Amino acid sequence: MSLRIAYAGSIQIITQFATLFTGLAFVIIITRNLSVEEFGLWQVLGNTIGLAVIPIFPIGYWTLRNISRGEDVGKTAVYSGIISIPIIILGYIILLTFASTIFESGFSSPILYLAVIAMVQIPFLVLIEPFKAIIRGTRPQFIGYSSLGFEIAKVSVAYYLVHINSLSLIGAIISLAAAQLIQVLIMYYGSYNRIRGKFQINVARSWISASWIPFFGFGVSRIFLFDSLIVSQISGFLSRAIATPNIVIGIFFS
Repeated sequence: MSLRIAYAGSIQIITQFATLFTGLAFVIIITRNLSVEEFGLWQVLGNTIGLAVIPIFPIGYWTLRNISRGEDVGKTAVYSGIISIPIIILGYIILLTFASTIFESGFSSPILYLAVIAMVQIPFLVLIEPFKAIIRGTRPQFIGYSSLGFEIAKVSVAYYLVHINSLSLIGAIISLAAAQLIQVLIMYYGSYNRIRGKFQINVARSWISASWIPFFGFGVSRIFLFDSLIVSQISGFLSRAIATPNIVIGIFFS
């Protein structure tokens, strides 16, 4: 057991060092090929997805604890994640509608097209959580493998789509989605032996009823993602106020 933990820790250290270089390369590719407006929109879309997937965190939280106790809840975790995908997509649409005030007249068709492309990431992000919890409790070295695969795929696809083919924002979104797909596949390979049981609806219900516990940790850590939505609201209000100065006059004299 100690050797396996040491091996998993070594893989994680190697992955963290590799991430320093791949992360820098990805940032350089993105910032050199996206305009200021595209980069801002990319941040809004990414933060919106980050907020939308918050409901999936309790599944990973409780899965790891059940797995560590020797309980066979792998299939329950994965199926619970799959069932929650439509709910999370609905939350993404609601949050994106809230953020749409960065545009004077709501969503134009190109923006809507980009939002739909970004939505492709949601199923991958949802599946990553239960898979990550399963392999943390069984084969932790695959955390490093999957992270390394994600980083290599992210930079490779971004270089090809964004830098070589000049797809700018669309290429940046697709590169993340492709990297997340690679990460999911590696995690599935590392955990498929643990998802051969049965779906336990009672366990899933207990996770839902106790979901408020992990929200104290995960929810607080995600509050900072609201900054882009708040700024989008402020910028949208200011753009309309400048276009119609009577709005500002009415605020001051009301």
